[in-house]
Amino acid sequence: MLIASSEPNPVETLTAWSTLGAAIATAASVIFIAWQIRLTRKSVEATEDTLKIARDEFKHGQILRADAQRTSIDAEMPRLTVEVTRQSTQVWRTDVTETDRYSRKETAAEVKAGDEFTTPRDNNTPLQVGVEISISNDGPRRARVRIDTQDRSHEVVINAGGTHTEWAKRVQPLSEWIEIARVRQQGEPGEERNMASIVYIYPGDVGAIEVHNVIQGGTFVEPVADNAGAWRIKSFERTPAEPNESLNAVAMPFTRTYWASRIENRPL
Repeated sequence: MLIASSEPNPVETLTAWSTLGAAIATAASVIFIAWQIRLTRKSVEATEDTLKIARDEFKHGQILRADAQRTSIDAEMPRLTVEVTRQSTQVWRTDVTETDRYSRKETAAEVKAGDEFTTPRDNNTPLQVGVEISISNDGPRRARVRIDTQDRSHEVVINAGGTHTEWAKRVQPLSEWIEIARVRQQGEPGEERNMASIVYIYPGDVGAIEVHNVIQGGTFVEPVADNAGAWRIKSFERTPAEPNESLNAVAMPFTRTYWASRIENRPL
């Protein structure tokens, strides 16, 4: 009769220890790999932070260099001042001429305050107004400026300390002047027309372009009471009933665009 031994089988014991060792080794490998991944992630994050700091410093350096270039350009730009020195106080018909009594030349016929027009018959009648513009150059260099108005575009040279006077015209058909009046009766400003653009371009590839615009708003026509379709020219004089100017032109704040290279179309 065989009696079962309670002692562990050597083979089984060896197998158990081998299994335990393999498990411990696997766990250690997993822990080691996880630790390596963590170290790698920290290294990547540190590298990304370093790169971000470097990019920020580079961008900040670019901004400082661009600001320095703009300051240098500003110091060399002529200081131009644009003002409206005479508002519109007369209206002319450009489709009718008369002989000027002083120059004896044919000019557009003047339309007087109170003169009436009938719509729609006179809708296409061209009516002209004008404003006087003063362009002053306070230096430090002379300025060759381009002046764009409705009827022409030309260049003038204004020396440092000098002033140029320009007369800008605006011609629109009666129907458009009436439309502005109707819109203004509703409390809106109506069309505001660009009377002139004064453009200065800093010479060279690196520099700036400065633009001054003169805008005019308002109208000079009003409806004739109890006469449908009739409109007349208003008086340009201010009265207690009409404290505001019929037409008002103003020089807008100028804009200046800087260029790192105009040839390569790279703004600064």
